[in-house]
Amino acid sequence: IIHEETPPYSHSSNGVAERKNRTFKDMINSLLLTSVLPKYLWGEALNMAYHILNRVPLKHNMSTPFELWKGRKPSLKYFRVWGCLAEVLVPKHKRKKLGPKTVDAVFLGYVETSYILRFLVIKSEIPSIEVNTIIKFHDVVFLEDVFPMKTGIPSSVSLDDSLAFTSIPEHVEKMSNVGVNPSSISLTHEQSDEPRRSKRARVIKDFGK
Repeated sequence: IIHEETPPYSHSSNGVAERKNRTFKDMINSLLLTSVLPKYLWGEALNMAYHILNRVPLKHNMSTPFELWKGRKPSLKYFRVWGCLAEVLVPKHKRKKLGPKTVDAVFLGYVETSYILRFLVIKSEIPSIEVNTIIKFHDVVFLEDVFPMKTGIPSSVSLDDSLAFTSIPEHVEKMSNVGVNPSSISLTHEQSDEPRRSKRARVIKDFGK
C-alpha cells in the first residue's frame, strides 16, 4: 500500500473520496432532521447511512456493493424508518411478573454481524433498563409514522400492535370468565350525534298541591 498525498486545500485532487464524504454528510443531516434526534447520535446515523448505501445499486454496473461482496442480492424487507418509535419487548428474566413488559425506544439501526436491532431507550418502567441507554433486542413492534422526539410518545398503542409480539395461546381464558371492573373498559361503539331520550311516558306530579 502506497500512501499518496494531495496538495492542501485542493478538494478536486481527491474528488472520489470528497464526493463520498459529502454524500454521507447529507444523509446524516437528513436522518437527524427527520427524526429530530440529538446531534451526538451522528455516529449512529452514519452507520445507518453506510448500511443503506451498501444496498443501493451503483450507476456504472447497476449492482450493489453488498451483491459484489457477498455474491447475492440483498433483502430489503427488514428495513425500518430510522428514528421512529419502537415498543421493545423485554425478556422475562429482565422484568418482573407484575408490571410493564415493554419499553419505549427509538430505532437506531442494525448490528452488521447479526439480525439484532439497536435502540435508544426514552421511557422505561423496568429497573434493569435505564433511560438514555442503548439496548440490543429483536422482538419489537415498530410505529414507523411516529417520531417521539418530534411529536412525543402516544398515550396508548393500538390493540393490533400490542398483539404483534406473539399469538395468544388457546388455553387463555376469555374476558367473560375473568372479573373485570366495567368502569375500566372504554366503550368503542359509535355514538349518535342526536342525544338519547327516554321512552317512558311523562307523568305530571302535583306533589300534594
